[in-house]
Amino acid sequence: MIFSNIKNRIKYNNTMYLIFFFAGALPLLSSIIILQQTGNDYENQIAAGAGLGSICVFITFYFIFFYYKNTKYSNLISATKEKGGSLNTVVSEISLKSVGTTKPVKADWVPRQSRQGKRVLIANDDELETNILKEKINDLGYSTYSVNTGNEVSEVLKEESSRPDMVLLNTKMPEISGFAITEQLRKKYTAEELPVILIISNNQQKDIEKCFLLGANDYITKPFVLHELEHRVNNQFLLQAAQKNQDRVSNIDNDLLLTKKLRNNIIPKNLPEVTGLSLFLTKKPLDSAGGDYYDFLQNEPDKLGVLLCDFSRHGIAATVVTAMLKIAFEQQESLGDSPAHLMTQLNYVMADYLGALPVTATYAYFDLSENSLLYTNAGHSPLVIYRQKERRSIQFNMETKELGFNSETAYEVKKISFHSQDRVYMYCDGILESKNLDGEKFGLDRFLELVRDKAGIAASKVGDEIIRSLKKWTGNKEWPGDDITMLVIEID
Repeated sequence: MIFSNIKNRIKYNNTMYLIFFFAGALPLLSSIIILQQTGNDYENQIAAGAGLGSICVFITFYFIFFYYKNTKYSNLISATKEKGGSLNTVVSEISLKSVGTTKPVKADWVPRQSRQGKRVLIANDDELETNILKEKINDLGYSTYSVNTGNEVSEVLKEESSRPDMVLLNTKMPEISGFAITEQLRKKYTAEELPVILIISNNQQKDIEKCFLLGANDYITKPFVLHELEHRVNNQFLLQAAQKNQDRVSNIDNDLLLTKKLRNNIIPKNLPEVTGLSLFLTKKPLDSAGGDYYDFLQNEPDKLGVLLCDFSRHGIAATVVTAMLKIAFEQQESLGDSPAHLMTQLNYVMADYLGALPVTATYAYFDLSENSLLYTNAGHSPLVIYRQKERRSIQFNMETKELGFNSETAYEVKKISFHSQDRVYMYCDGILESKNLDGEKFGLDRFLELVRDKAGIAASKVGDEIIRSLKKWTGNKEWPGDDITMLVIEID
């Protein structure tokens, strides 16, 4: 078939005469030169003739191959001219044969499920190069699919199920250049959503600059350096993953900020004013979504109910449950003077919501008319009172379960008398469970001693002094490891 095509082309292109010159005239000329140089030396004549003959055969076949490859459309042009057609008709026929139909392309990824779970679309019109790229990218653990023209890239992206995670795109593509395709892609996808690596044929600075100006993430040059290709593809996926993680972190930060605002609205902004009592609050939250909650009930000027809760977890879930607990607490206003009943009712109402989020709680009801308080506890740190006249600290504990442990749990109550200048300490376990560098907990005994040592400090400042001493004892710059919340209530 090759020789038939050559025969048909002779009458349209004189280049074939050059081929036959190399095939016939050059060997004859070579023979004359050999005879003149070698005389009667037949061995040298044979050797030289064989060498020159091989060269002539190689050159002849090279020209035949080159000519055949670069004139593959001559038959079509000749036939069109003989039929009275125009050059536009020829171009149209060639384009149709090259491009084919524009039916939607459904990518058949190879392999369908890659180790990395990522898919790379290769757009390149050189089959050998494409196969090299596919083999290397498959070895990296990614699926690949290849197209030959720029329009096919758009067709693949029309199907959302076929959308790749990266496009490897040759800048010199049939129909539409890789630069133009990149510009189109950036109108729809950001560099993070769909990374594009352009293939350029040289290392010219203007082409490299154009890559980045049009929104490409990176580039590779021909001929390919496979380890460079590996690093550039992997790096783009690593950057993509890092950006997604950054977006998640940003969303989490926004959620935590919203959570903080919500908690600030849940927790009372001001401490109540009660005749005969002075209240002081000290708190050092672990993070923006702290896990401690306090609230108050006040029906009469000389009476006050104080609730303090400690959640085992922080974050959005704790904030939501805190909001629910606040609603439940406010609904028990009529039980404010009956701590045991109030805590039992809170436990019953919240049991279904606290199973995975245990909450400890303590509640004290101060009655200035009787110089006493009623106290109950749900798995919380003991109530501590410093007796000013006796100069000693006393702790009041109850062996009870936290809220949500069992909906049928019933809580007890203790009645405790107080006197002028006595101080009542209600606090969360972040104080007792603080650890020093040896891993030793601060504990209740040290706290009782610290309360006694700080008795001479004004009630308005004693909380800060206790926190300062506690931090010094831990010797840990990262302290606290939990929320620190403490209410100091002094009897006037």
